[in-house]
Amino acid sequence: MQVALITSGYMPVPASLGGAVEALDTYLIRENEKQGMLALTIISAYDAKAKLLADRYQHTKVKWIYTPLWIRIVDWLLYQSVRILRPHAKTISYRYILKRLHFISKAAKEIHDHSYDRVIIENHASLLRVLKKYHNDKTYDQKVIWHVHNEQNNLYGCETLLPKFRKIATVSDYILQSLKTACPTLCDEKWMVWKNCVDTSTFCADIDQNLVNQKRRELQIQENEHVVLFTGRLSPEKGIKELIEAFLSLEDTSIKLVIAGSYLNGNTKVKNAYEALLQKKIQQDKKRVILTGYIDHDQLPVFYAMADVVVVPSLCEDAAPLSVIEAITCGRPLITTYSGGITEYAHPDCAILLKRDSHLVEQLARSIQRVCKDPQLQKSMSKSALEISKDWTTKSYYDRFLMILE
Repeated sequence: MQVALITSGYMPVPASLGGAVEALDTYLIRENEKQGMLALTIISAYDAKAKLLADRYQHTKVKWIYTPLWIRIVDWLLYQSVRILRPHAKTISYRYILKRLHFISKAAKEIHDHSYDRVIIENHASLLRVLKKYHNDKTYDQKVIWHVHNEQNNLYGCETLLPKFRKIATVSDYILQSLKTACPTLCDEKWMVWKNCVDTSTFCADIDQNLVNQKRRELQIQENEHVVLFTGRLSPEKGIKELIEAFLSLEDTSIKLVIAGSYLNGNTKVKNAYEALLQKKIQQDKKRVILTGYIDHDQLPVFYAMADVVVVPSLCEDAAPLSVIEAITCGRPLITTYSGGITEYAHPDCAILLKRDSHLVEQLARSIQRVCKDPQLQKSMSKSALEISKDWTTKSYYDRFLMILE
C-alpha cells in the first residue's frame, strides 16, 4: 500500500528537533522499517540532521520541502514584531505562518503528482487545505485519515471536507468528543481513538545506572538528593510557573527541581517574556532549580531514570502529553492534573491527580514532599506504572495504524 504522511510543516520528521507529533511519526517510520508492510512517503520540512537519519531508510521515502530564505526572514520579522507588540500573548502561533502556507502548497502538489492509496494528515487543521488544491478532495475521497492530537478551534474553511475523510483518529477520547461536538453530522464509523505510544526499548526502567550517575554529576545533584523532573515546552499552559512556586515553598533542601525543555523545540536561543519570568523566579534559589534548556528526545530516558517523581502540571486541556506517557512507561511516580485526556493514560495507582484550582500550587508542594519522602509509595506507584504501560509499545501503535488504513 502506498501511503503519504503529511507532517506538521514546520518541524522535521525524523524528529531531529524534537516535537511530540514528530516523535510519534518517527516511531511509525522505525516500525515500518522493521516490518516493511507499507511503501511510506513522509512529506516533511527540510532539516539537514533529519535528512542524514532518513537516508538510512529502506521502506520509507521522505519528500523534503525546502523553505526559501525570504520566507524564513519574513516569518522571523513577523514573529519578532508580535513579541514586541504583544509580549504576553501566545506568540508561538505566529512563528511559522508563511512557512506553513508554503508547505501546504508544496504538499498539495506532491499528493496531486503521485497516486497514493492513503493520505495521513497530522493534526493542524490548516493542513487540511492541501485537499482544497488541484481537486485533491475528489482524488482522495475516502482515502484521507486525519490524525488529531489537539483541540481544533478553527477548521480554516475545511468543514465541508470532513465527510470525505475515511477516518478521523484522535489521541484520546477527550479530543474525539470535542471534535464530535464541532462536527455532529459525521457518522460514528468515521471516528476512532488511536492512543499514543512510547519506544519501550529506550523509555523503560532499565537504564544503565552509570549513565544516570554521570547525569547527576553533570547537573551537580548529590547522591542523597531527591529529583523532581519536568520535561516539555516552556509555555504558560504547561504550568511551569506554578511548579516553580510550589517547589520554592518547600523547606526541604534535599530536593532539587530539574526543568528539561525550552520555549521552542530544538531552539534554546529563542526567549520570550514567560521564560524571562521563569528565570526571575529561579533566581530565588538557583542552586536547587536546574533549567537545562532543550534536550534531544533520545536523551530523555536518562532524565526520567534520575527522577524520584515527574510533574506534569498542565493548566490547559492537554490531549495526551508524551511526557505523561514517557514517565509512566519509565516507571516513574507522576504528579499531574485533571486535564483533557491525561486521565485516559494516568491511572490513580501510578499518578497523583490534582484539580486545576486556586489551591494547585499548595497541592503540588504537598504532593512533591509526600512522594519524595515515602520510598514505599514510590515503589508502589512505579510497579503500577510499569504494569499499566506494558502495551504502549511502538509495535502496537503501528499495528493500530495498519488497521486504520484498511
